Amino acid sequence: MAGLGEAQEGGLAPLALRAHPPEYFRQDEGGAVPAAPLLLGGAGLLVGLWLSAQLLPALPDPAAAVLVLGLGGLIALPWGWGLAVSRGHDLRRYTAGGWLRPLLAGPLVRLVVTGLGGALASALLLLRLTEAGPALWALVVLALPLTWCLMAWLGPWGRTELVGLHARRLVHRTAVALSVSVLTGLSALAGWFLPLPDLAPFEPPAGAGPLVAQVLAFGHLWAGLESFALGQAATFGVWGRGLALLIAALGQATVFGAAASLAVTLALPGQEWLRGLGVASDAIPRPPTGRAGPIIVLALALALFATVVVTSRWLDAQPPALRPDAQVMDLVERIDGVLYRPGTQQALNALRAEALAETETARLRAERLINQGFDSMVAHVDEFLDAYYSLPAEYGRLLAVATGDLEARLRLQLSSALLEGEPFAPLETLRAQTEARLAVLAQREATILAESRVPVGNPAMMRLSDSHPEALSSVFELLSAQQQAAVTRLALAGSAGAVSAAVARQLVLRLARGRVATTTARVMTRAGGPLVAVAVDYGLLRLDAYRNRDTFRAEIIEQIEEQRAAALAMLSPPG
Repeated sequence: MAGLGEAQEGGLAPLALRAHPPEYFRQDEGGAVPAAPLLLGGAGLLVGLWLSAQLLPALPDPAAAVLVLGLGGLIALPWGWGLAVSRGHDLRRYTAGGWLRPLLAGPLVRLVVTGLGGALASALLLLRLTEAGPALWALVVLALPLTWCLMAWLGPWGRTELVGLHARRLVHRTAVALSVSVLTGLSALAGWFLPLPDLAPFEPPAGAGPLVAQVLAFGHLWAGLESFALGQAATFGVWGRGLALLIAALGQATVFGAAASLAVTLALPGQEWLRGLGVASDAIPRPPTGRAGPIIVLALALALFATVVVTSRWLDAQPPALRPDAQVMDLVERIDGVLYRPGTQQALNALRAEALAETETARLRAERLINQGFDSMVAHVDEFLDAYYSLPAEYGRLLAVATGDLEARLRLQLSSALLEGEPFAPLETLRAQTEARLAVLAQREATILAESRVPVGNPAMMRLSDSHPEALSSVFELLSAQQQAAVTRLALAGSAGAVSAAVARQLVLRLARGRVATTTARVMTRAGGPLVAVAVDYGLLRLDAYRNRDTFRAEIIEQIEEQRAAALAMLSPPG
Protein backbone atom coordinates (compact mmCIF):
# COMPACT_ATOMS: atom_id res chain seq x y z
CA MET A 1 0.00 0.00 0.00
CA ALA A 2 3.05 2.27 0.07
CA GLY A 3 2.77 2.59 -3.67
CA LEU A 4 -0.77 3.81 -3.35
CA GLY A 5 0.28 6.49 -0.85
CA GLU A 6 3.07 7.53 -3.20
CA ALA A 7 0.61 7.85 -6.04
CA GLN A 8 -1.69 9.99 -3.96
CA GLU A 9 1.17 12.19 -2.88
CA GLY A 10 2.43 12.79 -6.38
CA GLY A 11 -0.99 13.32 -7.94
CA LEU A 12 -2.31 11.95 -11.23
CA ALA A 13 -2.96 15.13 -13.20
CA PRO A 14 -1.95 14.94 -16.91
CA LEU A 15 0.22 18.07 -16.71
CA ALA A 16 2.29 16.43 -13.97
CA LEU A 17 3.50 13.94 -16.57
CA ARG A 18 5.96 16.55 -17.86
CA ALA A 19 8.02 16.03 -14.71
CA HIS A 20 8.86 12.46 -15.67
CA PRO A 21 11.82 11.25 -17.74
CA PRO A 22 11.53 11.32 -21.53
CA GLU A 23 11.48 7.55 -21.88
CA TYR A 24 7.85 7.64 -20.78
CA PHE A 25 6.89 9.80 -23.80
CA ARG A 26 8.07 8.07 -26.93
CA GLN A 27 6.99 9.77 -30.12
CA ASP A 28 4.02 8.19 -31.90
CA GLU A 29 4.75 7.88 -35.60
CA GLY A 30 1.24 6.78 -36.53
CA GLY A 31 0.50 9.98 -38.46
CA ALA A 32 -2.82 11.71 -39.05
CA VAL A 33 -5.87 10.10 -40.61
CA PRO A 34 -6.34 11.15 -44.29
CA ALA A 35 -9.12 13.67 -44.85
CA ALA A 36 -11.05 11.71 -47.51
CA PRO A 37 -11.73 8.59 -45.37
CA LEU A 38 -12.59 10.89 -42.47
CA LEU A 39 -15.22 12.75 -44.49
CA LEU A 40 -16.66 9.57 -45.98
CA GLY A 41 -16.81 7.94 -42.57
CA GLY A 42 -18.45 11.02 -41.08
CA ALA A 43 -21.10 11.10 -43.82
CA GLY A 44 -21.81 7.40 -43.29
CA LEU A 45 -22.03 7.93 -39.54
CA LEU A 46 -24.55 10.75 -39.90
CA VAL A 47 -26.69 8.66 -42.26
CA GLY A 48 -26.50 5.80 -39.76
CA LEU A 49 -27.59 8.08 -36.92
CA TRP A 50 -30.53 9.33 -38.94
CA LEU A 51 -31.65 5.81 -39.84
CA SER A 52 -31.19 4.65 -36.25
CA ALA A 53 -33.30 7.52 -34.91
CA GLN A 54 -36.01 6.74 -37.46
CA LEU A 55 -36.01 3.00 -36.77
CA LEU A 56 -35.73 3.10 -32.98
CA PRO A 57 -39.46 3.74 -32.25
CA ALA A 58 -40.44 0.66 -34.27
CA LEU A 59 -37.72 -1.79 -33.19
CA PRO A 60 -38.33 -4.71 -30.85
CA ASP A 61 -36.32 -4.64 -27.66
CA PRO A 62 -33.51 -7.08 -28.67
CA ALA A 63 -32.84 -5.24 -31.95
CA ALA A 64 -32.84 -1.89 -30.16
CA ALA A 65 -30.38 -3.28 -27.59
CA VAL A 66 -27.99 -4.37 -30.37
CA LEU A 67 -28.25 -0.94 -31.98
CA VAL A 68 -27.59 0.94 -28.72
CA LEU A 69 -24.71 -1.34 -27.71
CA GLY A 70 -23.03 -1.04 -31.12
CA LEU A 71 -23.26 2.74 -31.12
CA GLY A 72 -22.25 2.84 -27.46
CA GLY A 73 -19.10 0.86 -28.26
CA LEU A 74 -18.06 3.46 -30.84
CA ILE A 75 -18.73 6.28 -28.38
CA ALA A 76 -16.79 4.56 -25.59
CA LEU A 77 -13.81 3.65 -27.80
CA PRO A 78 -11.87 6.94 -27.44
CA TRP A 79 -12.70 7.03 -23.71
CA GLY A 80 -11.19 3.58 -23.19
CA TRP A 81 -8.23 4.47 -25.40
CA GLY A 82 -7.50 7.62 -23.42
CA LEU A 83 -7.82 5.86 -20.08
CA ALA A 84 -5.48 3.12 -21.24
CA VAL A 85 -2.85 5.68 -22.18
CA SER A 86 -3.14 7.73 -18.98
CA ARG A 87 -3.28 4.76 -16.62
CA GLY A 88 -0.48 3.03 -18.48
CA HIS A 89 1.81 5.85 -17.47
CA ASP A 90 0.39 6.66 -14.03
CA LEU A 91 0.62 3.07 -12.83
CA ARG A 92 4.35 2.97 -13.52
CA ARG A 93 4.76 5.07 -10.39
CA TYR A 94 3.62 2.25 -8.14
CA THR A 95 6.56 0.45 -6.61
CA ALA A 96 4.66 -2.03 -4.48
CA GLY A 97 2.94 -5.08 -5.87
CA GLY A 98 -0.40 -6.49 -4.74
CA TRP A 99 -3.91 -6.75 -6.15
CA LEU A 100 -4.58 -3.03 -6.78
CA ARG A 101 -2.08 -2.50 -9.57
CA PRO A 102 -3.23 -5.38 -11.80
CA LEU A 103 -6.87 -4.41 -11.25
CA LEU A 104 -6.34 -0.77 -12.20
CA ALA A 105 -3.90 -1.59 -14.99
CA GLY A 106 -6.12 -4.26 -16.50
CA PRO A 107 -9.17 -3.69 -18.70
CA LEU A 108 -11.85 -4.84 -16.24
CA VAL A 109 -12.68 -1.56 -14.48
CA ARG A 110 -11.87 0.58 -17.51
CA LEU A 111 -14.07 -1.33 -19.94
CA VAL A 112 -17.00 -1.68 -17.53
CA VAL A 113 -17.04 2.05 -16.79
CA THR A 114 -16.58 3.19 -20.37
CA GLY A 115 -18.94 0.51 -21.74
CA LEU A 116 -21.80 1.47 -19.47
CA GLY A 117 -21.18 5.16 -20.11
CA GLY A 118 -21.09 4.64 -23.87
CA ALA A 119 -24.33 2.63 -23.85
CA LEU A 120 -26.04 5.31 -21.78
CA ALA A 121 -24.73 8.12 -24.01
CA SER A 122 -25.81 6.31 -27.19
CA ALA A 123 -29.31 5.75 -25.79
CA LEU A 124 -29.62 9.44 -24.90
CA LEU A 125 -28.26 10.48 -28.28
CA LEU A 126 -30.78 8.34 -30.18
CA LEU A 127 -33.62 9.46 -27.94
CA ARG A 128 -32.84 13.14 -28.46
CA LEU A 129 -32.49 12.66 -32.20
CA THR A 130 -35.85 10.86 -32.24
CA GLU A 131 -37.47 13.93 -30.63
CA ALA A 132 -35.19 16.42 -32.41
CA GLY A 133 -36.21 19.27 -34.62
CA PRO A 134 -34.05 20.80 -37.37
CA ALA A 135 -31.98 22.89 -34.92
CA LEU A 136 -30.66 19.91 -32.94
CA TRP A 137 -29.95 17.89 -36.07
CA ALA A 138 -27.98 20.80 -37.51
CA LEU A 139 -25.86 21.00 -34.35
CA VAL A 140 -25.21 17.24 -34.33
CA VAL A 141 -24.14 17.39 -37.97
CA LEU A 142 -21.86 20.28 -37.03
CA ALA A 143 -20.29 18.26 -34.17
CA LEU A 144 -18.14 16.05 -36.43
CA PRO A 145 -16.33 18.70 -38.54
CA LEU A 146 -16.09 21.06 -35.56
CA THR A 147 -14.31 18.39 -33.48
CA TRP A 148 -11.95 17.54 -36.33
CA CYS A 149 -11.08 21.20 -36.90
CA LEU A 150 -10.38 21.71 -33.20
CA MET A 151 -8.18 18.61 -33.14
CA ALA A 152 -6.13 19.93 -36.09
CA TRP A 153 -5.83 23.36 -34.48
CA LEU A 154 -4.84 21.95 -31.07
CA GLY A 155 -2.29 19.50 -32.48
CA PRO A 156 0.78 21.81 -32.37
CA TRP A 157 -0.21 23.08 -28.93
CA GLY A 158 -0.53 19.53 -27.62
CA ARG A 159 2.93 18.58 -28.84
CA THR A 160 4.40 21.46 -26.90
CA GLU A 161 2.87 20.12 -23.72
CA LEU A 162 3.35 16.38 -24.19
CA VAL A 163 4.59 14.04 -26.86
CA GLY A 164 3.33 10.87 -28.49
CA LEU A 165 0.13 9.25 -27.30
CA HIS A 166 -0.20 11.60 -24.35
CA ALA A 167 -0.26 14.60 -26.67
CA ARG A 168 -2.93 12.96 -28.80
CA ARG A 169 -4.97 12.12 -25.70
CA LEU A 170 -4.76 15.71 -24.47
CA VAL A 171 -5.78 17.03 -27.89
CA HIS A 172 -8.73 14.63 -28.06
CA ARG A 173 -10.01 15.52 -24.62
CA THR A 174 -9.58 19.26 -25.16
CA ALA A 175 -11.24 19.15 -28.61
CA VAL A 176 -14.23 17.27 -27.23
CA ALA A 177 -14.59 19.69 -24.31
CA LEU A 178 -14.38 22.74 -26.59
CA SER A 179 -16.78 21.35 -29.19
CA VAL A 180 -19.30 20.38 -26.50
CA SER A 181 -19.05 23.87 -24.98
CA VAL A 182 -19.53 25.58 -28.36
CA LEU A 183 -22.45 23.39 -29.40
CA THR A 184 -24.16 23.61 -26.03
CA GLY A 185 -23.83 27.40 -26.16
CA LEU A 186 -25.37 27.47 -29.64
CA SER A 187 -28.15 25.20 -28.40
CA ALA A 188 -28.78 27.55 -25.48
CA LEU A 189 -29.00 30.53 -27.84
CA ALA A 190 -31.37 28.60 -30.09
CA GLY A 191 -33.56 27.78 -27.08
CA TRP A 192 -33.51 31.43 -26.03
CA PHE A 193 -34.39 33.05 -29.36
CA LEU A 194 -36.07 30.38 -31.49
CA PRO A 195 -39.67 29.24 -30.89
CA LEU A 196 -39.81 26.16 -28.71
CA PRO A 197 -41.15 22.92 -30.16
CA ASP A 198 -44.79 22.21 -29.41
CA LEU A 199 -44.53 18.74 -27.91
CA ALA A 200 -47.73 16.71 -27.99
CA PRO A 201 -48.56 14.10 -25.35
CA PHE A 202 -46.47 10.97 -25.80
CA GLU A 203 -48.09 8.30 -27.92
CA PRO A 204 -46.54 4.81 -27.69
CA PRO A 205 -45.24 3.82 -31.14
CA ALA A 206 -46.81 0.87 -32.86
CA GLY A 207 -44.56 -2.21 -33.08
CA ALA A 208 -42.07 -1.07 -30.43
CA GLY A 209 -41.10 -3.41 -27.63
CA PRO A 210 -42.25 -2.60 -24.10
CA LEU A 211 -38.78 -1.49 -22.98
CA VAL A 212 -38.28 0.70 -26.07
CA ALA A 213 -41.68 2.28 -25.42
CA GLN A 214 -40.69 3.01 -21.82
CA VAL A 215 -37.35 4.52 -22.82
CA LEU A 216 -38.99 6.62 -25.53
CA ALA A 217 -41.56 7.84 -23.02
CA PHE A 218 -38.87 9.01 -20.60
CA GLY A 219 -36.86 10.56 -23.43
CA HIS A 220 -39.97 12.45 -24.52
CA LEU A 221 -40.53 13.49 -20.91
CA TRP A 222 -37.00 14.84 -20.55
CA ALA A 223 -37.21 16.78 -23.83
CA GLY A 224 -40.60 18.13 -22.79
CA LEU A 225 -39.34 19.22 -19.39
CA GLU A 226 -36.52 21.14 -21.05
CA SER A 227 -38.91 22.77 -23.50
CA PHE A 228 -41.48 23.52 -20.82
CA ALA A 229 -38.82 24.94 -18.48
CA LEU A 230 -37.55 27.27 -21.20
CA GLY A 231 -41.07 28.48 -21.87
CA GLN A 232 -42.18 28.87 -18.25
CA ALA A 233 -38.97 30.34 -16.85
CA ALA A 234 -39.71 33.67 -18.54
CA THR A 235 -42.13 34.40 -15.71
CA PHE A 236 -39.20 34.27 -13.25
CA GLY A 237 -37.15 36.83 -15.13
CA VAL A 238 -33.69 36.54 -16.65
CA TRP A 239 -32.20 34.50 -13.80
CA GLY A 240 -35.02 31.98 -13.91
CA ARG A 241 -34.68 31.62 -17.65
CA GLY A 242 -30.93 31.21 -17.28
CA LEU A 243 -31.47 28.44 -14.73
CA ALA A 244 -33.82 26.67 -17.14
CA LEU A 245 -31.19 26.96 -19.86
CA LEU A 246 -28.64 25.42 -17.51
CA ILE A 247 -30.96 22.46 -16.87
CA ALA A 248 -31.51 22.01 -20.59
CA ALA A 249 -27.77 22.28 -21.22
CA LEU A 250 -27.07 19.18 -19.12
CA GLY A 251 -28.92 16.95 -21.54
CA GLN A 252 -27.56 18.76 -24.58
CA ALA A 253 -23.98 18.48 -23.36
CA THR A 254 -24.32 14.71 -23.08
CA VAL A 255 -25.73 14.52 -26.60
CA PHE A 256 -22.96 16.66 -28.09
CA GLY A 257 -20.34 14.80 -26.04
CA ALA A 258 -21.51 11.54 -27.61
CA ALA A 259 -21.37 13.08 -31.10
CA ALA A 260 -17.88 14.53 -30.48
CA SER A 261 -16.69 11.15 -29.19
CA LEU A 262 -17.88 9.59 -32.44
CA ALA A 263 -15.79 12.17 -34.32
CA VAL A 264 -12.72 11.21 -32.25
CA THR A 265 -13.41 7.52 -32.91
CA LEU A 266 -13.25 8.09 -36.66
CA ALA A 267 -10.00 10.06 -36.22
CA LEU A 268 -8.22 7.27 -34.35
CA PRO A 269 -5.82 5.29 -36.54
CA GLY A 270 -6.91 1.73 -37.16
CA GLN A 271 -3.99 0.23 -35.29
CA GLU A 272 -5.00 2.16 -32.13
CA TRP A 273 -8.62 0.97 -31.93
CA LEU A 274 -7.74 -2.09 -29.84
CA ARG A 275 -5.43 -0.27 -27.40
CA GLY A 276 -8.38 0.41 -25.11
CA LEU A 277 -9.13 -3.33 -24.86
CA GLY A 278 -5.69 -4.36 -23.64
CA VAL A 279 -3.69 -3.76 -20.52
CA ALA A 280 -3.01 -0.12 -19.68
CA SER A 281 0.12 0.92 -21.54
CA ASP A 282 1.64 3.90 -23.34
CA ALA A 283 4.22 1.74 -25.05
CA ILE A 284 4.98 1.94 -28.78
CA PRO A 285 4.32 -0.33 -30.52
CA ARG A 286 1.09 -1.25 -28.78
CA PRO A 287 1.43 -4.45 -26.73
CA PRO A 288 -0.79 -7.41 -27.69
CA THR A 289 -4.36 -7.06 -26.55
CA GLY A 290 -4.61 -10.52 -25.08
CA ARG A 291 -7.80 -12.35 -24.25
CA ALA A 292 -9.00 -10.42 -21.22
CA GLY A 293 -10.20 -7.32 -23.10
CA PRO A 294 -12.38 -9.04 -25.75
CA ILE A 295 -13.76 -11.43 -23.13
CA ILE A 296 -14.74 -8.52 -20.87
CA VAL A 297 -16.35 -6.63 -23.79
CA LEU A 298 -18.29 -9.71 -24.89
CA ALA A 299 -19.39 -10.49 -21.32
CA LEU A 300 -20.48 -6.90 -20.74
CA ALA A 301 -22.46 -6.83 -24.00
CA LEU A 302 -24.11 -10.16 -23.19
CA ALA A 303 -24.96 -8.98 -19.69
CA LEU A 304 -26.54 -5.79 -20.98
CA PHE A 305 -28.40 -7.69 -23.70
CA ALA A 306 -29.70 -10.23 -21.18
CA THR A 307 -30.78 -7.38 -18.90
CA VAL A 308 -32.73 -5.85 -21.77
CA VAL A 309 -34.47 -9.14 -22.57
CA VAL A 310 -35.39 -9.85 -18.94
CA THR A 311 -36.60 -6.29 -18.37
CA SER A 312 -38.62 -6.38 -21.59
CA ARG A 313 -40.39 -9.58 -20.54
CA TRP A 314 -41.09 -8.19 -17.09
CA LEU A 315 -42.56 -5.00 -18.55
CA ASP A 316 -44.62 -6.96 -21.03
CA ALA A 317 -46.21 -8.88 -18.16
CA GLN A 318 -47.15 -5.67 -16.33
CA PRO A 319 -50.49 -3.93 -16.99
CA PRO A 320 -49.98 -0.56 -18.68
CA ALA A 321 -51.13 1.27 -15.54
CA LEU A 322 -48.34 -0.33 -13.47
CA ARG A 323 -45.45 0.39 -15.83
CA PRO A 324 -42.89 3.02 -14.79
CA ASP A 325 -43.98 5.68 -17.28
CA ALA A 326 -47.57 5.43 -16.02
CA GLN A 327 -46.30 6.20 -12.51
CA VAL A 328 -44.54 9.35 -13.72
CA MET A 329 -46.64 10.51 -16.67
CA ASP A 330 -50.38 11.17 -16.54
CA LEU A 331 -52.39 8.89 -18.80
CA VAL A 332 -54.84 10.81 -20.99
CA GLU A 333 -56.98 10.12 -24.02
CA ARG A 334 -57.67 12.54 -26.86
CA ILE A 335 -61.24 13.06 -28.04
CA ASP A 336 -61.82 15.46 -30.92
CA GLY A 337 -58.44 17.09 -30.25
CA VAL A 338 -59.09 17.69 -26.53
CA LEU A 339 -57.40 15.78 -23.70
CA TYR A 340 -59.49 13.89 -21.13
CA ARG A 341 -58.87 11.39 -18.36
CA PRO A 342 -58.74 7.71 -19.37
CA GLY A 343 -62.17 6.10 -19.42
CA THR A 344 -63.96 9.15 -20.80
CA GLN A 345 -64.55 7.49 -24.15
CA GLN A 346 -65.90 4.39 -22.41
CA ALA A 347 -68.32 6.50 -20.36
CA LEU A 348 -69.47 8.31 -23.49
CA ASN A 349 -69.96 5.02 -25.31
CA ALA A 350 -72.14 3.77 -22.46
CA LEU A 351 -74.12 7.01 -22.63
CA ARG A 352 -74.41 6.63 -26.39
CA ALA A 353 -75.75 3.08 -25.98
CA GLU A 354 -78.29 4.36 -23.46
CA ALA A 355 -79.36 7.14 -25.82
CA LEU A 356 -79.73 4.72 -28.72
CA ALA A 357 -81.82 2.40 -26.54
CA GLU A 358 -84.01 5.34 -25.51
CA THR A 359 -84.47 6.36 -29.14
CA GLU A 360 -85.25 2.84 -30.28
CA THR A 361 -87.87 2.45 -27.54
CA ALA A 362 -89.40 5.79 -28.50
CA ARG A 363 -89.38 4.79 -32.17
CA LEU A 364 -91.23 1.55 -31.51
CA ARG A 365 -93.79 3.36 -29.36
CA ALA A 366 -94.19 6.09 -31.99
CA GLU A 367 -94.70 3.46 -34.69
CA ARG A 368 -97.46 1.84 -32.64
CA LEU A 369 -99.13 5.19 -31.88
CA ILE A 370 -98.94 6.30 -35.53
CA ASN A 371 -100.64 3.10 -36.65
CA GLN A 372 -103.31 3.55 -33.98
CA GLY A 373 -103.88 7.12 -35.12
CA PHE A 374 -104.28 6.23 -38.78
CA ASP A 375 -106.48 3.25 -37.91
CA SER A 376 -108.75 5.68 -36.06
CA MET A 377 -108.85 7.93 -39.13
CA VAL A 378 -109.84 4.99 -41.33
CA ALA A 379 -112.58 4.09 -38.86
CA HIS A 380 -114.10 7.59 -39.16
CA VAL A 381 -114.21 7.67 -42.97
CA ASP A 382 -117.77 6.28 -43.08
CA GLU A 383 -118.95 8.92 -40.64
CA PHE A 384 -117.58 11.58 -42.96
CA LEU A 385 -119.24 10.00 -45.99
CA ASP A 386 -122.60 9.79 -44.20
CA ALA A 387 -122.44 13.50 -43.58
CA TYR A 388 -121.11 14.17 -47.07
CA TYR A 389 -124.02 12.47 -48.84
CA SER A 390 -126.69 14.59 -47.18
CA LEU A 391 -128.76 17.48 -48.55
CA PRO A 392 -127.48 20.07 -46.02
CA ALA A 393 -123.93 19.20 -46.98
CA GLU A 394 -124.84 19.31 -50.68
CA TYR A 395 -126.38 22.76 -50.48
CA GLY A 396 -123.59 23.91 -48.21
CA ARG A 397 -121.08 22.98 -50.92
CA LEU A 398 -123.15 24.97 -53.46
CA LEU A 399 -122.93 27.97 -51.14
CA ALA A 400 -119.18 27.40 -50.75
CA VAL A 401 -118.80 27.40 -54.55
CA ALA A 402 -120.53 30.75 -54.66
CA THR A 403 -118.32 32.23 -51.96
CA GLY A 404 -115.07 30.62 -53.26
CA ASP A 405 -114.11 28.67 -50.15
CA LEU A 406 -115.14 25.16 -51.16
CA GLU A 407 -111.75 23.53 -50.53
CA ALA A 408 -111.43 25.10 -47.08
CA ARG A 409 -114.93 23.88 -46.18
CA LEU A 410 -114.18 20.34 -47.30
CA ARG A 411 -110.87 20.33 -45.40
CA LEU A 412 -112.64 21.45 -42.22
CA GLN A 413 -115.29 18.75 -42.61
CA LEU A 414 -112.66 16.07 -43.16
CA SER A 415 -110.52 17.21 -40.22
CA SER A 416 -113.51 17.31 -37.87
CA ALA A 417 -114.57 13.79 -38.85
CA LEU A 418 -111.21 12.04 -39.17
CA LEU A 419 -109.57 13.67 -36.13
CA GLU A 420 -112.44 12.87 -33.83
CA GLY A 421 -111.09 11.78 -30.44
CA GLU A 422 -107.63 13.34 -31.14
CA PRO A 423 -105.97 10.09 -32.29
CA PHE A 424 -102.47 11.63 -32.40
CA ALA A 425 -102.49 13.22 -28.95
CA PRO A 426 -100.50 10.31 -27.37
CA LEU A 427 -97.85 10.84 -30.02
CA GLU A 428 -97.39 14.43 -28.93
CA THR A 429 -97.03 13.26 -25.32
CA LEU A 430 -94.39 10.76 -26.40
CA ARG A 431 -92.52 13.49 -28.25
CA ALA A 432 -92.36 15.69 -25.17
CA GLN A 433 -91.21 12.80 -22.97
CA THR A 434 -88.50 11.69 -25.40
CA GLU A 435 -87.15 15.21 -25.89
CA ALA A 436 -86.96 15.65 -22.11
CA ARG A 437 -85.10 12.34 -21.75
CA LEU A 438 -82.63 13.24 -24.51
CA ALA A 439 -82.03 16.59 -22.84
CA VAL A 440 -81.09 14.74 -19.63
CA LEU A 441 -78.67 12.52 -21.55
CA ALA A 442 -77.14 15.52 -23.29
CA GLN A 443 -76.61 17.19 -19.92
CA ARG A 444 -74.95 14.04 -18.60
CA GLU A 445 -72.62 14.06 -21.61
CA ALA A 446 -71.69 17.68 -20.97
CA THR A 447 -71.02 16.87 -17.31
CA ILE A 448 -68.76 13.91 -18.19
CA LEU A 449 -66.73 16.00 -20.64
CA ALA A 450 -66.43 18.93 -18.23
CA GLU A 451 -65.36 16.82 -15.25
CA SER A 452 -62.95 14.60 -17.24
CA ARG A 453 -61.12 17.32 -19.13
CA VAL A 454 -57.41 17.48 -18.29
CA PRO A 455 -56.18 20.95 -17.22
CA VAL A 456 -53.68 22.68 -19.47
CA GLY A 457 -50.11 21.85 -18.44
CA ASN A 458 -46.90 20.43 -19.77
CA PRO A 459 -48.04 18.02 -22.53
CA ALA A 460 -44.76 16.10 -22.33
CA MET A 461 -45.83 14.84 -18.90
CA MET A 462 -48.87 13.16 -20.44
CA ARG A 463 -49.08 9.87 -22.27
CA LEU A 464 -51.89 9.06 -24.67
CA SER A 465 -53.76 5.89 -23.85
CA ASP A 466 -56.13 6.29 -26.81
CA SER A 467 -57.16 8.81 -29.44
CA HIS A 468 -60.61 9.39 -30.95
CA PRO A 469 -60.88 11.97 -33.75
CA GLU A 470 -64.68 12.24 -34.00
CA ALA A 471 -66.82 14.69 -32.07
CA LEU A 472 -69.17 12.69 -29.86
CA SER A 473 -71.59 15.58 -29.34
CA SER A 474 -72.83 15.09 -32.90
CA VAL A 475 -74.36 11.79 -31.75
CA PHE A 476 -76.84 13.59 -29.53
CA GLU A 477 -77.52 16.16 -32.21
CA LEU A 478 -78.29 13.31 -34.60
CA LEU A 479 -80.55 11.59 -32.07
CA SER A 480 -82.36 14.83 -31.34
CA ALA A 481 -82.85 15.55 -35.06
CA GLN A 482 -83.99 11.99 -35.65
CA GLN A 483 -86.47 12.15 -32.82
CA GLN A 484 -87.71 15.53 -34.01
CA ALA A 485 -88.29 14.18 -37.51
CA ALA A 486 -89.77 10.92 -36.29
CA VAL A 487 -92.25 12.25 -33.75
CA THR A 488 -92.88 15.96 -34.13
CA ARG A 489 -92.72 16.80 -37.83
CA LEU A 490 -93.97 13.44 -38.99
CA ALA A 491 -96.84 13.32 -36.54
CA LEU A 492 -98.09 16.68 -37.77
CA ALA A 493 -97.37 16.22 -41.47
CA GLY A 494 -98.81 12.70 -41.41
CA SER A 495 -101.94 13.62 -39.52
CA ALA A 496 -105.50 14.11 -40.75
CA GLY A 497 -104.83 17.70 -41.76
CA ALA A 498 -102.60 16.64 -44.63
CA VAL A 499 -105.06 13.90 -45.59
CA SER A 500 -107.89 16.40 -45.51
CA ALA A 501 -106.06 18.76 -47.82
CA ALA A 502 -105.24 15.99 -50.30
CA VAL A 503 -108.79 14.59 -50.31
CA ALA A 504 -110.30 18.06 -50.55
CA ARG A 505 -108.39 18.72 -53.72
CA GLN A 506 -109.71 15.47 -55.16
CA LEU A 507 -113.30 16.49 -54.30
CA VAL A 508 -112.94 19.91 -55.89
CA LEU A 509 -111.72 18.26 -59.11
CA ARG A 510 -114.71 15.91 -59.06
CA LEU A 511 -117.20 18.70 -58.46
CA ALA A 512 -115.61 20.94 -61.03
CA ARG A 513 -116.33 18.40 -63.79
CA GLY A 514 -119.95 19.59 -63.91
CA ARG A 515 -121.88 18.30 -60.96
CA VAL A 516 -121.90 21.61 -59.10
CA ALA A 517 -122.92 23.51 -62.22
CA THR A 518 -125.73 21.03 -62.99
CA THR A 519 -127.09 21.16 -59.45
CA THR A 520 -127.00 24.97 -59.48
CA ALA A 521 -128.97 25.13 -62.73
CA ARG A 522 -131.52 22.65 -61.43
CA VAL A 523 -132.17 24.70 -58.32
CA MET A 524 -132.59 27.93 -60.31
CA THR A 525 -135.06 26.49 -62.90
CA ARG A 526 -137.16 24.74 -60.30
CA ALA A 527 -137.43 27.48 -57.76
CA GLY A 528 -141.23 27.48 -58.07
CA GLY A 529 -141.52 23.96 -56.70
CA PRO A 530 -138.92 23.73 -53.99
CA LEU A 531 -140.34 20.66 -52.31
CA VAL A 532 -140.34 18.73 -55.55
CA ALA A 533 -136.88 20.01 -56.38
CA VAL A 534 -135.57 18.95 -52.99
CA ALA A 535 -137.10 15.52 -53.42
CA VAL A 536 -135.52 15.20 -56.84
CA ASP A 537 -132.18 16.37 -55.49
CA TYR A 538 -132.39 13.90 -52.64
CA GLY A 539 -133.03 11.09 -55.09
CA LEU A 540 -130.14 12.14 -57.30
CA LEU A 541 -127.89 12.43 -54.25
CA ARG A 542 -128.76 8.90 -53.14
CA LEU A 543 -128.15 7.66 -56.66
CA ASP A 544 -124.74 9.41 -56.63
CA ALA A 545 -123.94 7.78 -53.27
CA TYR A 546 -124.98 4.39 -54.60
CA ARG A 547 -122.79 4.73 -57.68
CA ASN A 548 -119.71 6.57 -56.26
CA ARG A 549 -119.53 6.15 -52.47
CA ASP A 550 -117.36 3.06 -52.51
CA THR A 551 -115.00 4.63 -55.01
CA PHE A 552 -114.86 7.84 -52.99
CA ARG A 553 -114.24 5.87 -49.77
CA ALA A 554 -111.41 3.94 -51.43
CA GLU A 555 -109.85 7.23 -52.58
CA ILE A 556 -109.94 8.63 -49.05
CA ILE A 557 -108.48 5.47 -47.50
CA GLU A 558 -105.81 5.38 -50.20
CA GLN A 559 -104.81 8.91 -49.28
CA ILE A 560 -104.73 7.93 -45.58
CA GLU A 561 -102.58 4.87 -46.26
CA GLU A 562 -100.15 6.91 -48.35
CA GLN A 563 -99.74 9.30 -45.43
CA ARG A 564 -99.31 6.36 -43.03
CA ALA A 565 -96.56 4.84 -45.21
CA ALA A 566 -94.78 8.20 -45.47
CA ALA A 567 -94.91 8.68 -41.70
CA LEU A 568 -93.59 5.20 -40.95
CA ALA A 569 -90.85 5.56 -43.56
CA MET A 570 -89.68 8.83 -42.03
CA LEU A 571 -89.80 7.21 -38.59
CA SER A 572 -87.24 4.54 -39.61
CA PRO A 573 -83.67 5.09 -38.34
CA PRO A 574 -81.42 7.00 -40.78
CA GLY A 575 -78.83 5.17 -42.87
